[in-house]
Amino acid sequence: MKADRLTVMTNASGSWALLGRFDDTPGIRRDLDESCAKLHWLSDRHTHFKIVGEQGQTMATLRNGATRFEPTGGH
Repeated sequence: MKADRLTVMTNASGSWALLGRFDDTPGIRRDLDESCAKLHWLSDRHTHFKIVGEQGQTMATLRNGATRFEPTGGH
């Protein structure tokens, strides 16, 4: 069975940029939470992140002092 793919985007100066595409597994989600949260805090919470699903929908965001990705709209 093929794993779903996630796209992680970052925004530090008003424009979203592709950070990477990853398999959607619990381990990768955990690693993304830890890594992106660390970057978010080191940048004084100015760097934001979002996870986008294969269909282009925003599934989770990490911003405003969050310590992990927070689901959006029913995800």
